[in-house]
Amino acid sequence: RALMAWKREDRFIDEVRTTQGVGDGDKALDRGLADAFARELHRRPDLLARLRITADRLEVEGVADDWNARMDLIRDLRITLARSCVEALEPDLVILDEFQRFKELLDEPDSNDPDDIRWLAHHLFEQKDVRTLLLSATPYKMYTLKDEQDDNHYDDFLRTTRFLMNDAATTRAFTEDVRSFRRALIDVSSVDDPHLLKRKRTVEQALQRVMVRTERLAVDPKRSGMLVDRLMPGLALTSGDVRAYAAADAIFRELRAGEATDFWKSAPYLLSFMGTYKIKHELKQIRDRGEPHPVAGLIGDGASLPADVVTAYGALDAGTPRLRGLLADTVERGTWQLLWVPPSLPYYTGRGAYADPELARTTKRLIFSSWNLVPDAISVVLSYEAERRMAKSRSADAVNTPAERERLRPLLVFRRTDDRAASMSTFSLLYPSIRLAESVDPLAIARTLGAPGRPVDYEQVLEVAAATVARLLDPMTRRARADGAEDRRWYWAAPLLIDRAGKATKDASLAWLSASGAVKNPGDADEADDAGNWALHLQAAQDVLAHGLAGLGRVPDDLARATAILALGAPGNVALRSVSRVRARVLGERRVADFGVPQARDAAIRIAWGFRTLYNLPEVVALLRGSADVDDWYWRRVAEEGAHGNLQAVMDEYVHVLPEWIGLLDKDVGQLCARVADTVSDAVSVRTVEYIPDRVWAEDGRVHIEDQRMRVRYALRLGRDVADGPKVMQRSKSVRGAFNSPFWPFVLTSTSVGQEGLDFHQYCHAIVHWNLPANPVDLEQREGRVHRFKGHAIRKNVAQKHAAAAFGTKVADPWTAMFDAAVAAVGPDKAAKDIRPFWVYPGDAAIERYTPNLPLSQEIPRLRQLKKSLAVYRLVMGQVRQDDLLAALGDRFTEEQLKDLAQKLRVDLSPKGR
Repeated sequence: RALMAWKREDRFIDEVRTTQGVGDGDKALDRGLADAFARELHRRPDLLARLRITADRLEVEGVADDWNARMDLIRDLRITLARSCVEALEPDLVILDEFQRFKELLDEPDSNDPDDIRWLAHHLFEQKDVRTLLLSATPYKMYTLKDEQDDNHYDDFLRTTRFLMNDAATTRAFTEDVRSFRRALIDVSSVDDPHLLKRKRTVEQALQRVMVRTERLAVDPKRSGMLVDRLMPGLALTSGDVRAYAAADAIFRELRAGEATDFWKSAPYLLSFMGTYKIKHELKQIRDRGEPHPVAGLIGDGASLPADVVTAYGALDAGTPRLRGLLADTVERGTWQLLWVPPSLPYYTGRGAYADPELARTTKRLIFSSWNLVPDAISVVLSYEAERRMAKSRSADAVNTPAERERLRPLLVFRRTDDRAASMSTFSLLYPSIRLAESVDPLAIARTLGAPGRPVDYEQVLEVAAATVARLLDPMTRRARADGAEDRRWYWAAPLLIDRAGKATKDASLAWLSASGAVKNPGDADEADDAGNWALHLQAAQDVLAHGLAGLGRVPDDLARATAILALGAPGNVALRSVSRVRARVLGERRVADFGVPQARDAAIRIAWGFRTLYNLPEVVALLRGSADVDDWYWRRVAEEGAHGNLQAVMDEYVHVLPEWIGLLDKDVGQLCARVADTVSDAVSVRTVEYIPDRVWAEDGRVHIEDQRMRVRYALRLGRDVADGPKVMQRSKSVRGAFNSPFWPFVLTSTSVGQEGLDFHQYCHAIVHWNLPANPVDLEQREGRVHRFKGHAIRKNVAQKHAAAAFGTKVADPWTAMFDAAVAAVGPDKAAKDIRPFWVYPGDAAIERYTPNLPLSQEIPRLRQLKKSLAVYRLVMGQVRQDDLLAALGDRFTEEQLKDLAQKLRVDLSPKGR
């Protein structure tokens, strides 16, 4: 609107020329951009005329009545500005990352369309002395089948090489070399054919001038890429499964909705989850007519989710062998008891579920399916079963009703009485104490106790921690009253009093609490406690730090132990240590982690507030409270959960990988701390949301359909935002961030939307091919999502082999010490440099491939063929009609001979020395 307010061309140009830019950009560049923009506008009198007309309409009528014309004008102004940016930039190097997403920019622009965006790209590429770098692991489809000609590998390959070679004669010669290589492949009689090897080298040398590709498999003698096949339990067919198929098949036939088999194999309760399919459209039309219909007699109990079972928190029948196997491999293993994935490097033995050796090996599951109904079905059934078990762990009589859920109210709240903070126990969980973080560090204790090969016992760590706390509290407790009832205020006051006992920590804490914006507004306030209550708690904390706490009664007998548990497991203290460690690592201060830096404490309080959201979720409240009524002591159960679950080791590992993950590797530690805090807080505070499948049933010969709200959190789908009215409650980006954290969801299901360009490796090294893809490259693409830099399997193996480096050093970040040791173990092998240990590091952990195919199903021979093609498809890279060529070779060579042929004739584009 501001631009359109200038009606006269000369004034508009003058205003553009005098623009000094916005924000904190380079003013000289901004002025150059303004000049370039003005020049571009002078070349477009038609654009300025349209601008004046639109501005006149706005001034007279208050609104431009032609919405399309206004949008076209804005588009053309943006294109003009983009051209100006290219002119003003004067780049030396242009980098296109993941350029396969906009590979059309490589084509020559349309000479008849001056607004063709390709003109802009080529204007950028062709400036004097500019070099262009294209980055992509998949610059073109590596392998295509006959029915995939719309996404043709060969055309893609030639288009990319034509752009890179940038010379018509060179491109023609290269194209002929590729064809000669194909002819030689067709005629090959031996894997050692010298003529064929010569043709291969000719193609290879031409490509090496413009292209480089680093292969993970090249550093692994077995060329397995750490990939192993795993069997999913429980895939046997039951009589109930057969009855479910017969019922689904009858409904599909009645409605002429196609074949039911693949749907039945993929998801249970089909009528609940087929909202986007033709069959559901037909059923809704039948419902809307309100007339009896033959299909009503075919809708049985298993057609949709049973509302009575869900309301009673009854066990759902998995409905299909695949889902039964996934349940057995996840929820039924006990992972519903875990609030986070156990650490790859525990500092001490866990307690409760975290002490189970089987659960200690937990990794998340990434599932790919060909059908849109599968992600919702898996998310709903797994999340319901996890929630049901959490609720039943508190009471066998628990039911799934709004009233029952309302009883599980948030317990970590900020209460007030007569305009004063009523209880400070929640504050003590969030408060990052400098002295507790430094003096009661579980990593430092484990190093002192000596843990070169295995973690020390939890009780040993707690005993040392309690003794340390007792010494810190001694100046205050020795003067306390020895008679009367125990004064419970000691529990929340102890961390503040310990910081107050040191002048430096007292002054630093007072200054931080009074000045930090992060403390004043650490996160979203719940309805149960508004910002005013939080402000009262802040003021009470400052009063204790400044003046102490008058009138304290007898010291509780377990004060030292309770405070030690706070030090080990409270979110505020844990977060402060982790952020301080990564801050020291980025600054290069390897042996020093300063726990008093305000930026680190800001980050810690923000992270702790996210944990407060986690611990206030109804299902988490049910799990932690158990069968006891511990409302008044819930803060203690929260701290115990962190201590029992090795939360410090979990957070240290998570925060170690975040700088690379969020792209912050420079030494702007302020920005680093803030981004780490936002990332962790968003991940840990992902809330339970509702998916809305359909409940479908028959009554009086008529079809009935209504919404059935189901809560999901343990398992989620990728690819869409979940909204409640106008409010978006859960964004796809947040789901990805949470899955790449140690916290829930533990299962993520996607269609092809997550197959390329997205990473899910931080806490997952298990991939489930729910439905097999047609193309072997798609199989590899899926598995590549969890085989990335410093992935979960890599970290497990590094910790397994180099734990002694973490415990036998004083380096602030134990993961830095372990990766240093792993690099040293790899040695001077230049071919393995950077790939090992960061991408490939074999050990007990591996990239796990699950293919839950039913016995005797057609997927079993299909999988064999996919694996065979996957082993050798690189042999035909860049060739036309690749599947025909592979089939011809397969008829003449055994599988082992083909593998040998592929190894010797693979076009090698690995980096070469200068």
